[in-house]
Amino acid sequence: MKSITRFNRDTLNGETVLASKKLADTSFELHWHDYYEIILYKNCKGECFINNVSHKIDGTCLFLLTPKDFHEINNEVIPDSQYLKLEILPEAIDTRLSPLIMSGPIAVSAPSQNLISLINEMFAFDFEREKKLFTESLINCILIRIINEGNLLKSHFLTKNPIILNVLSEIIASPFEAHTVKKLARKQNVNSDYFSWLFHKEVGVTFKQYLTSLRIEYAKHLLKSSDLSIIDICYDSGFNSPDSFYRAFKKHTSMTPKEWQKNKR
Repeated sequence: MKSITRFNRDTLNGETVLASKKLADTSFELHWHDYYEIILYKNCKGECFINNVSHKIDGTCLFLLTPKDFHEINNEVIPDSQYLKLEILPEAIDTRLSPLIMSGPIAVSAPSQNLISLINEMFAFDFEREKKLFTESLINCILIRIINEGNLLKSHFLTKNPIILNVLSEIIASPFEAHTVKKLARKQNVNSDYFSWLFHKEVGVTFKQYLTSLRIEYAKHLLKSSDLSIIDICYDSGFNSPDSFYRAFKKHTSMTPKEWQKNKR
């Protein structure tokens, strides 16, 4: 097993939506991104492992991956096979759609021609002046289609509050960062007390409880899928010390990180 590769928003070269088209003759080791990704496979065969679950790639299919989804792709070499990839920063997504996709992933086993045509449009537009407006409008149309056609949608975000949706999008993408109530409240132009009250009201738990649970889930992925040491996983997951990591992990799982890792492997 190898360490999990992380791709961050810098790879999008300043774009909020980046489209690329490649021959599907390569495989990708376990990785994740701090942005959303749509992959449309055409005439392909292989497997896409998402959060350690295998999903078949056969013919034409599509996956929408969120910032918290670890994935690995194994493609067979087939003539004329290709995939179209759309990489999307959270700020390009309409806040009304965010709660419907944040808990993904979503798979579309047989994308409609309408959905495929919308994705193809991303590669046909070449007017640079209107590009950002066009791509962000089109990407939200594509997301609506995916929500309607997808079969793995399991949304548990009930809030429609734009402040909390913005915050959830940010911390889900980077749970290991030093997020604080004060910093996030300032970004949303509200005071810290109001932010704490609003987060608890909309999400059902305190900000600290929610962030800790995200970090534990991130640590679980690393424990199960990488060869990092437990100490490295502790710090990579955003915990300040091994003691705080062990206490939080045991509280959430009733096992130590080592016990959980042994049990899952």
